[in-house]
Amino acid sequence: MKKKVWLVTKNSYNGFRKRLGFIQRNTNGKYDDLYYDFTMVNGTHNSYHRDGSEWRTYSDGKKKKLGESIPLKNFKGLYPLGLNLFDYLSLYTLPNLKAKNIRNDILYEVDIEALPSSTYNIFIEMIDPSTVILNDENMKIPDNAVTLVIKDFEPWIIVTVLGYKENLIANFTNNGVTLNHFNERFTANGEGKQYELEQVPIGNKITFSQDDKGKIRIGISNK
Repeated sequence: MKKKVWLVTKNSYNGFRKRLGFIQRNTNGKYDDLYYDFTMVNGTHNSYHRDGSEWRTYSDGKKKKLGESIPLKNFKGLYPLGLNLFDYLSLYTLPNLKAKNIRNDILYEVDIEALPSSTYNIFIEMIDPSTVILNDENMKIPDNAVTLVIKDFEPWIIVTVLGYKENLIANFTNNGVTLNHFNERFTANGEGKQYELEQVPIGNKITFSQDDKGKIRIGISNK
């Protein structure tokens, strides 16, 4: 059985609602890997495999290993999968929501128009259902965030959408991108982390922030 979840826009752009990203869990016995990607338009995606390895697959089929983490069958706790930064104009370039997605897949809707910024972040985390997140300064969600908890498979996925200037973890500037630190959980600029910049074929920039748990991908779309 395959379960595919789409994060989609509530409103239409160029006459179509847009697919902001997907999460798919294959649950056919040994094929219990997790696939996901957000705001990328060229067919690339990330994957977290049952053995704990994390990979990036590009549109030409080439793969890059990002690191090793906890095997899925042993996973406990809360783990960041990635952060995406995109602007309002890039919504028009994202893939259209198709009729077959509505028929066959699971949809979670986001009202981008309700967010006052023209720049947005999507922060993705994986959590096992038994984990309790403390509501302290190091773990709390930024004010005015839109949070979706996807419980259609385990581990669960937490998607946090940020669209206020004061709560963005990453933001565009005249000279590039600013990476901010909100707290220990929501950060793209944590103390002691290393950063690697990579260029992908269609011109989007992808940044990886690395800590002792592995690499956290920051995908940047600016059309």
